[in-house]
Amino acid sequence: MMFTLPIRRLSCNILLALLAAVVASAPRAEAPPIRIGMSLSLSGSGGDGQAGASGRLNRTGYELWQALVNQRGGILGRKVELLIRDDQGDPGLTAKIYEDLILKEKVDLLFAPYSSALTLAAAPVIDRHGYPSLVNAAISEEIWSKGYKNIFGMLLPSQRIAVGFLAMLSDANINKVALIAGEDSWSVSAREGVKKWAAQYNIVLTTVISVPKATTDFEAIAIKARQSGAEAVLQLDYLEQALQLRRGLKKAGWSPKAFYNAVGGSHPKYLELLGEEANGTFSTTMWEPRDDLFPESTQFVKDYTARFGVQPTWQAAAVYASGQVLERAIQKAGGTNRDRLRKVLLELDMDTVIGRYTVAPSGIQTKRFPAIFQWQQGRAELMWPSEARTKAPQFGKY
Repeated sequence: MMFTLPIRRLSCNILLALLAAVVASAPRAEAPPIRIGMSLSLSGSGGDGQAGASGRLNRTGYELWQALVNQRGGILGRKVELLIRDDQGDPGLTAKIYEDLILKEKVDLLFAPYSSALTLAAAPVIDRHGYPSLVNAAISEEIWSKGYKNIFGMLLPSQRIAVGFLAMLSDANINKVALIAGEDSWSVSAREGVKKWAAQYNIVLTTVISVPKATTDFEAIAIKARQSGAEAVLQLDYLEQALQLRRGLKKAGWSPKAFYNAVGGSHPKYLELLGEEANGTFSTTMWEPRDDLFPESTQFVKDYTARFGVQPTWQAAAVYASGQVLERAIQKAGGTNRDRLRKVLLELDMDTVIGRYTVAPSGIQTKRFPAIFQWQQGRAELMWPSEARTKAPQFGKY
């Protein structure tokens, strides 16, 4: 009888040790993924009127970021799962998609859609449900004028998009400009910015022409701009309008000293569709693969080309950068708690592949600058800032 208690204790210890060994050897349950929803214009007119092309460029940026994050083991041990929906460039459908992502899919987080018009449609839904979201493809100031608490911009707002071009014109003593702008939200916002900055550079706007989306006679617009006494043309519109105005200038037989299009001129299709006629066009670039201007760009290009076999565009870079910001924010917040993330995104100051991320209390971006380039001999040569210039600007050569 005197050995009964020790033997029982020994048996219990052995049993506990065996159980511990079984538990230790059993596969651990993987942490649930961080589910991030968004819409992209993958079909239809797209956010910029180019049949969803820009939406597909954005998608590659998301996919690369997701792949690299998951290769590293995820964020705080959780893999990233993306839920991408096609909004077809339709604001009404966009708003519905974001409602469904929140209420039906119950995603952890969101990214905003492509373009200012679609972001304006999604923003009330995003804000009402309290989802802090990064905006990586919209720049209209109107987005940040409505008092939203959950909309954080990655790109410099539209009112400063053409500042570099105006500075170049001033340096070249070209001071008479025809301003031609679309009627959508970002174009109107950018137009007001051009008016303000033109005055600061002592540039006279000889005419301001508003162009409805259905406009087809761009030769008449070119003639009107020339008759106003303009030396240069500054256009604020998308790819299709950039192509039509460039062709309209040719039909009108007019080569202004400078031709600029803010968005359409930087689209990959602009050079592809115009060929040599694209040469001479100035445009704004949100990103260039140069580490001196945009840190880590070389590695980003290497990773992107290895995965997709082509060079990345600024759209893909901007999306990838928003992933970098969100990843850092989740790490600093210690998870996906949206109240903590909102606070971190307001306070965060960091470098990304497209430059600095820092926002004002409204969520609007404050630190980034858009560079100016010119198509020369089929290459995008950086023009501004002047200290980063790759070639001298060419005026009046089309």
